Amino acid sequence: MVVAGFLIVVVGLGVYVGATGDDNTDTPGVVATLFFELLIGATVLFLASRRRLGFRDLGFVLPRRWGFLGLVWAGAYGILVAYQIVLVLLERAGLDVSRLSEGNPLPVEGDSVPLLIVLGVAVVLVAPVSEELFFRGLLFRGMRGYWRLLPSMALSGLVFGAFHGNLSVFLPFAFIGALFAWGFEESDSLLTPILTHMLVNGVSFALSVAGAGN
Repeated sequence: MVVAGFLIVVVGLGVYVGATGDDNTDTPGVVATLFFELLIGATVLFLASRRRLGFRDLGFVLPRRWGFLGLVWAGAYGILVAYQIVLVLLERAGLDVSRLSEGNPLPVEGDSVPLLIVLGVAVVLVAPVSEELFFRGLLFRGMRGYWRLLPSMALSGLVFGAFHGNLSVFLPFAFIGALFAWGFEESDSLLTPILTHMLVNGVSFALSVAGAGN
C-alpha cells in the first residue's frame, strides 16, 4: 500500500506538471506530502486491525516516565549539532561537504497562508504520528520480536534516514531514528517518539517560516 501510494503521488505530480506546464510543485507537492503521510499511518492501522491489535497494543499508552521525552528531545538536537560540528571540521580539513550540508529545507517560500497551514499540519502533526507508527510501532516493534535492541535500533534508524531521500540528512536522521526507537523501548510508549518528533519538526517548521519571512 505504501509503495502504491508513493507511485500514485509521483504519477500525480507528473500529470500536474505536464498538464499545467508549471514546474513549481510547491502546492501539489505539499498536498502530496500530506496524502502520503496519511497513507503511511493508515497502512499501519489497517495491518494492525487485521491482526486485531488496538491502539494500546501499538504503544498508545502513557510513558513509564515523562523524563524520557526530554532525554530523547535533547539527544535529537545533540545529534544535529554534533553532525554540523563534524561537517565544519571536515570542511576545514579541505574536504568538499557541500552535498552533506544542504539540509532538508521545507517549501515555505511565498505568502500563501493556506499552503503554510497545510504544510504545518503535514509536518508538525501528521508526519510524526504516521512515521512513528510505521518506523517504531511497526518496523522496530517487529524487529524486536526477532533481534536484540541494538541491531533493531540501528536498522530501523537506517531505514528512517533513507526514507527521507536526502543524502545530507541521511546520517543524522538515522541516528535520530535509532534514538526514537530507544525512547519507545525504554518508555514503553509510542507517545515518547511521537511527541519528540512533533517538537523537533515544530521548531524546524517555525524557523523555516521565520526565515522565509525575512
